[in-house]
This record gives sequence, C-alpha cells and structure tokens, in this order.
Amino acid sequence: MIFAYFFSLFSSVQNSITIDEEYHIVRGIFAIQTKDFRINIDHPPFANVFDVILVQIFLSPKFDKTDWCFEVANKDCLADRFLFEWNKEKIWEILFLARASNLIFFLGLLILIFFTTKKFFGEKSAWFAFLISIFWPNFLSSGISITTDMASSFFFFTIFSFIIFNFENFEKIFFSIILGILLGAGMLIKYSLVAILPIIIFLYFWRFDKPILKGLISAFFMLFIISAGYLFQFKSWKETPKSESHTEWYLDLFFGKFRQEN
Repeated sequence: MIFAYFFSLFSSVQNSITIDEEYHIVRGIFAIQTKDFRINIDHPPFANVFDVILVQIFLSPKFDKTDWCFEVANKDCLADRFLFEWNKEKIWEILFLARASNLIFFLGLLILIFFTTKKFFGEKSAWFAFLISIFWPNFLSSGISITTDMASSFFFFTIFSFIIFNFENFEKIFFSIILGILLGAGMLIKYSLVAILPIIIFLYFWRFDKPILKGLISAFFMLFIISAGYLFQFKSWKETPKSESHTEWYLDLFFGKFRQEN
C-alpha cells in the first residue's frame, strides 16, 4: 500500500495540470484564506480544503486582493491568475502537495475494500480485490488528480462499510449519531452523495422500531456537520457581500474588462 502511494505520487509529477485541478485548488485556497465559500457554489468545500492544507502551510500562496477576479470571486479568472500569474514560481510544488493530500483518500479506499472483502469472502479474496484496486486505471487517475471523485468514493464506501460492520448495532443511538456525522462529512465532499439518503431511509424503516426518531437524530448531526463545514454561515449568496450569480460573473468577465478599458 505504501508502495502504491509513492508510486502514484511520483508518477503524478509527469502529469500536466488539468482544468478541473485548477478550479479545485483555487477553491480550497480561497476558502482557507478568506473564509468565503462563494467560489464553492457548485461543489462543497471539504475535499478542496483538505487537498490544499499542506499547500497553505508550507507554501503560503498569495492572491492579488486588488484584482477584479478576486473581488467578484470568479473561479475561471481566479484559477488562471492564481496559478499562472500570482504563484507561477510555485505551481509544481502546489500541484505536488495537493496531489499528495488527495492520495490519502485513495489509501483509505484501498483499506476499506480490503477489510470489507475480507469480512464476506475471506482473506485471499481480500488480497485479490486489493491488488486489482491498486492497479485499476480509474482509481489511479482519480487518486492523483485534485478532484472530489476519489474523496466522494471514499466516503460513499465508508458509509456502507460502517453499516455493514455495525449491522447488529443498528438499533443503538450511537449508530444513528455516527451515521449522521458520516453523512454530513460526505455531503461536504460532493452533492451527489445525496443519492445515499433513500437507501438509508429504507434501512431505517426496515430495521428501527422508531425510525422517525432515529432518523431525526441522524439528520440533526448531518446538518450540524454540514453547517460546521461552512463555518455556520447561513446567509444566502445574495446577502453575502460582493456575491453575484454565475450569470453576472460571466457577463462581468467579458464586458467588465471592456468597460474598464474604454
């Protein structure tokens, strides 16, 4: 597993940056430095922030806060200027540290695959699944790319592994609490994890004597974790200072500069 981590990490050095990686890096750094989540409208912030914590600690990348792109928090403009103008001398170090952080989700997923397979099919099958997963192209590409795909896969599998390993404890309160926390963390990775909820609701009504009460407990902790991930900022985007809709951002991106030049 350690070999897989370092093999993937150092092979990533040969890969050029993708446009998705540009967006995810600048989202994470912007959220850390400003505590402002406007640039994260189409993605929750947790995976982006996690991937760039080491970048912020060791490299301290900078924004030009007087620039128009920063003022309106436009991700397209910010991504290009952040990496290729304001921090161009650090771009490969930024990529390396961010990819190293994202690979942690890859390792976590490998561990979950091994132990879940071992529980149902035995140790030999677990090693077989483990080895296939290490060299599966989708895992390798997502593991070394700074996106939310590997993180969301990790949390999706974590939630189902938690249910599988604690199925006999389904009736206990701690199960509802931990499940709510995991669901909240998953929702902070990617909105598509909402697809889990119908399955969870079905399990609650199937296994619980008081499904509504236990469901409310899980929902409370899920919403609490989501709110904590956004630093309990309950204002709408329109009430947030300087926030604009995506349409307004793109109009200003093309016509704002024209107005300034003329």
